[in-house]
Amino acid sequence: METGEAGPPGRMGVSGRGLPRGVDGQMGQGPIHSSEGYAGAPGYPKSPPVTTPGVPLPTLVSFSAGLTQKPFPSDGGVVLFNKVLVNDGDVYNPNTGIFTAPYDGRYLITATLTPERDTYVE
Repeated sequence: METGEAGPPGRMGVSGRGLPRGVDGQMGQGPIHSSEGYAGAPGYPKSPPVTTPGVPLPTLVSFSAGLTQKPFPSDGGVVLFNKVLVNDGDVYNPNTGIFTAPYDGRYLITATLTPERDTYVE
C-alpha cells in the first residue's frame, strides 16, 4: 500500500457531555495516524493529441457564451449564443453555434438554463 501526504486537520466535534451513553460497539482497525494516508487513484494516461496536418494545436481549449436575446432564436437543436465571452483556441463558431473538438480527449460541457417566470425549460 502506498502512502500520501497528510490531509488538513478535521473540525472539532460536538461534546457528548450531558447526553445519554450509547451502546458499546465492536472495535475497528484503529485510527490512521495524521502522517499517513491512502494513496489516490491513478491518473488518466496522457495520450498525444491527434491534429490535422498543418493546423497548430491550441494550448488551451475553452469557450463561454451566453444568450441574452428574446425570444429564443431557435425551435431546438443548435443554440446560437449572441454573447461570446471566451473562445480560447478559437474552437467555437458563433455563426453556426458549433463547438468543434480539435483533438481526441475528454471535454467537460456545462449549461445553466434559467426559464422566465411561469415558464419551463424542456
